[in-house]
Amino acid sequence: MLQAASPIGLPRSEKVDVPYLIKALETSADGVVIVACKKS
Repeated sequence: MLQAASPIGLPRSEKVDVPYLIKALETSADGVVIVACKKS
């Protein structure tokens, strides 16, 4: 069950680096979801 979510806005989804996601999972996150628009 989802307890809380912390959205982080980025100008472009390709700016998300894998080490950043791994650190989030190692510290406290139960998961990571990336939602992006189709590239035009």
